[in-house]
Order: sequence, then C-alpha cells, then structure tokens
Amino acid sequence: MLVAPPANPGEGKFRIIHKEQFKGSKFVDQAQRIFDLCERYNVTKIDIDETGIGKAVLQLVQQRRPTARGHLYDPAVKTRMVLKTLDVIGRGRLEYPIGWTDLTAAMMSIRRALTGSGRHLTYEAPRQKGTGHADLAWAVFQALDNEPL
Repeated sequence: MLVAPPANPGEGKFRIIHKEQFKGSKFVDQAQRIFDLCERYNVTKIDIDETGIGKAVLQLVQQRRPTARGHLYDPAVKTRMVLKTLDVIGRGRLEYPIGWTDLTAAMMSIRRALTGSGRHLTYEAPRQKGTGHADLAWAVFQALDNEPL
C-alpha cells in the first residue's frame, strides 16, 4: 500500500496511490517488490507487519532501507489505528479510486470484538473470500497511524 500523506499533518488529504497484495509470494520476492516500488515512487516510510513471513521480509528490507519499521498488532495498537482511520474518514481526508471495491470491503469487514480473555476490546476481521483478514485495510490504517491523532 502506498499512501501519499498530506503536506501538513492534521489537514489535507491522504491519497492512496498504489495497492498490492503478496498472497503466496516468497519473502524474498516480497522484499524485491518493495525495492521495486521504492525505485518507482519517492518512498519516505516503510511499515511492515512482522507477523509470520513479514518478519523475514522486514529483515531483508532493512538491509537496504534501515529505517523500515516492523509492527506487531496488539489490541491497543489496533484500537488506536481504527480510531485514527475513523477520524480521517469522518473528516473527508481519505481518497482512493472509486473502483477499489476490495479496499472498501476490507475496511467494512473490520469489527469490534473481545480478546480471548474477554477482558479487552480489540478489532478483527473474520476471514472472508473477498477480503481475507482485511490486509488491505490494516495496511491503510498503518499508514494513517503515522500521523498522530
């Protein structure tokens, strides 16, 4: 997911300019695709979900882009990301092509839930044919989270 942030934090629009999923790709291929995108676009931040295969992707990417950051999503992080996204959308600050219905569906599939212990609120996306675990949505949420609330 490539997101162009606003020039001034807190105002202006976030524009999603590229989306891509790496389903079934080897971690070496994923890292190479990230490098290819860095050549095509002026990439200033790289955030990678380091769950599972993402840990290996992050290690490879950091060899050439040491500022790349890895993230593990706990309930507090997910809540912060969802709240930021609701704020951005509610203020009309998110733009992406209208034809990207897979992204819209992924965002709409995320719902509130209780953690396994039943003591904390979190957000989840049930696995669905069209949206998976809402990976596209979480990628957007991570990009928006780079701007404080």
